[in-house]
Amino acid sequence: MKARALIRNGTARLKDSPAIDHWQKGREKIEAEILLIDLMGEEPDPDDKISASKQRRYEEWIERRFTGEPVAHITGVTDFRGLDLIVKPGVFVPRDSSEWLAEQAIRRLRKRRKPVHVDLASGMGTIARAVASEVPKAEVFGADAAGDKQPWPLPHRHQVYPIELRYPT
Repeated sequence: MKARALIRNGTARLKDSPAIDHWQKGREKIEAEILLIDLMGEEPDPDDKISASKQRRYEEWIERRFTGEPVAHITGVTDFRGLDLIVKPGVFVPRDSSEWLAEQAIRRLRKRRKPVHVDLASGMGTIARAVASEVPKAEVFGADAAGDKQPWPLPHRHQVYPIELRYPT
């Protein structure tokens, strides 16, 4: 089957899901494309023939999404302000409102001579990592009550920014 047909079928399946919040027009197609791109390792040409094994895996991923599982939990990664963050079960996927919150903090901190950012209930440190990435002169701290139960010791894939995440012991 060609990539175009897989995406069309995946999109139709996701549109029928009662478990997905259909909050954005065309979101189902975006998610179907993201899943195929992640599976293939690059964006396939619409006329590329997809192997039977990859097709089966893609259909399994579409079914997981159909049940409401977040795309980031299926692919294991999410983008947040240009940072590729590793996502595992138990990790909350950053929402659009988190991007807005990070933008507000970054905008304000850039104006300060000695910026300090404290992120309480930081989870995997998504906002703290974005601030550290975009305001390099900032001193950034994150704290969360998750303790040693955290399954995600190093959420950022490429570079660890200078932040201190503290969890109670």
